[in-house]
Amino acid sequence: MGESIPFIKIRALKYQRFVNAMQKRFIALIAFMVLMTFFSAQQAIAQAPEKNKSQESTTGEKHTKVQRAFWVRIHTKNVNLLQDDESLSQKIPSEIMASLGPFLEQVKGSPDVTLLASDTSFYLVVACSFEVHQWEKGAWKNLYQYDNYGYTCNSYFFQKDGEISALGSDGFWNAQADWLVFDKTFGSWELIKTQNQPLGYSTYFKGIGPSYAYYLHAKYQNHRVEDYTLVANKSFVLDFESKRWHEVDFGKYYSFNPKKTPYFIDKEDEYAMSTENYMVTFATRSSDGLNGFLMLDKADWQLKFVASPIPFSDYKFAYWRMIEGDEVQYLSSLNRKVSLDIEALYDQAEPVGQLKIIQEEKSVSPLSSSRMLLFVNLIVLLVAIVFYRKWKVAKRANPANDRASEAGSFNMNGVSISALYDQVLAQQVPLLSIDELDELLGIEAFKNIDSRKATRARMLKKINEYAQSTQGKPLITRERSHEDRRQYVYKITRNND
Repeated sequence: MGESIPFIKIRALKYQRFVNAMQKRFIALIAFMVLMTFFSAQQAIAQAPEKNKSQESTTGEKHTKVQRAFWVRIHTKNVNLLQDDESLSQKIPSEIMASLGPFLEQVKGSPDVTLLASDTSFYLVVACSFEVHQWEKGAWKNLYQYDNYGYTCNSYFFQKDGEISALGSDGFWNAQADWLVFDKTFGSWELIKTQNQPLGYSTYFKGIGPSYAYYLHAKYQNHRVEDYTLVANKSFVLDFESKRWHEVDFGKYYSFNPKKTPYFIDKEDEYAMSTENYMVTFATRSSDGLNGFLMLDKADWQLKFVASPIPFSDYKFAYWRMIEGDEVQYLSSLNRKVSLDIEALYDQAEPVGQLKIIQEEKSVSPLSSSRMLLFVNLIVLLVAIVFYRKWKVAKRANPANDRASEAGSFNMNGVSISALYDQVLAQQVPLLSIDELDELLGIEAFKNIDSRKATRARMLKKINEYAQSTQGKPLITRERSHEDRRQYVYKITRNND
């Protein structure tokens, strides 16, 4: 009993040091969890303006001043109607007007081209093609450097911040809502990565504002999906700043079913008019069948309805359509020129309702939401605390056995330390030479003397640590040989020695 008391004191001291070390690690874990929780809170704060933006989506965008930029979409058929058109001649220089006829003859395989014009530049973007032509030194120069075709059929081409963009398109097998930006330096189109992008949807109701792109009444079109025609139409907006898509809802005011809402879409393949401050779509009033314009104010997303001053499909089949500011002009298929003041029509229209963003975004993973992340962090923190307390109680209950088990499980040279310990105890000879010890430890085949020496030292250290935890003292000690003081021998000290 005389030896067991100091051994217990030593073990208690070592265990206390071990507990202190673990407490420091646990404090570090707690600090890490607090930082994670703080980071989650910061994420929630950072996302708050965007959520407020969604919740306050009725504020829409600010009205913009009319600029000297205009948009013209021209059918490649009946090019002879362009030559003497006064409306276009007032906006487009005569040399460019004279070049349009020959240019359209060259691209007759495409259904239409879009002329993007400003004070300093003129561009022609060819539909169902990636070609972008710039008017330069009296001729059209193709800036696109590759030979790809297709993909941009029914795309909406526009200029934003001096860059040419394309939004959405449809094809036979699939549709897409991609946002492409043309890189003039490399002569290629770049796909802009967006979040929550609607997949497989296309629409004729496209347009842009200063802050949003509008992708309304989109139809699901994916021939690879069974019964894809049964998928309901949806409307979306793309926030240019955050590059995030949001699903929007016309509420109880507007749908494809005349029995459900006061206004409905009679023809989903009509083109929308996207002016500087308004989005205009064709609609029919359910109560009396009156055809009209459903007009969205981009400033506050208020909806209004007014009787249509033009027949349905008149705008869709126009030879050319031009939009400047809030003025729309086109040449109908009956060779009739029409001019519409959209702002004046909006002032005359009757209020209908308001466009709103749908808060739920199903494509977002639940773990990515800030609230869920906070909740998960708190759960992990509680589990860590409970685990630590149970572990601490277990350690206090039997520290020596736990340490022995921990030390004995260590593996050296393919054999556990506890097995080596038992193997050494089984030796009848109390003194071993270096060679005999190496053979016992299984390292006699090591040819490199330094490697054998280092391995022997590590194994002796682990065996003695295990012996210390089980019998209270080292098992193998080194001492000088009585026969030759220049040599060392290894003494095996058992518990009863």
